Amino acid sequence: MANWAQILALPESFQRRILTIYDQNQFFPIEVRKSRAEWIEKQDWSFYSNPNYSYDTNYLERCISLMQEFIQQVNQLLSTTNDISDKYKINNFKSNLQYAIESNNYEIIKHVYECLRNENVIIQRYREVSISALCQSFWSCHSVL
Repeated sequence: MANWAQILALPESFQRRILTIYDQNQFFPIEVRKSRAEWIEKQDWSFYSNPNYSYDTNYLERCISLMQEFIQQVNQLLSTTNDISDKYKINNFKSNLQYAIESNNYEIIKHVYECLRNENVIIQRYREVSISALCQSFWSCHSVL
């Protein structure tokens, strides 16, 4: 199951933790994350966030290509978004992407990667809590028998 689908299935308390990730990260709006979830989750953000490659020409070309594709995704989103506040946030994000390409600054990729990584941590924590509660319930039921 895709991460965004898993997030939608989380209890509200865990969803609030996800929202906190995006509240703390002004570089990557949740409006973009939710609307382009499938495309975002298909990208290898861990590769792009690796500082060991930062002077490799192939790496730089791949970063530029990824960000250009991301701008295309954002343009598609803008063409279908009617909410003025969402459009404002999405346009700001697009401007940040464009500026990042022009200035050869790929920090925004690291921000996206960190958000996705933090989502995974919260999803994994929910699984652990659920398994623990299930086990406790199982053992308490069987101890009665």
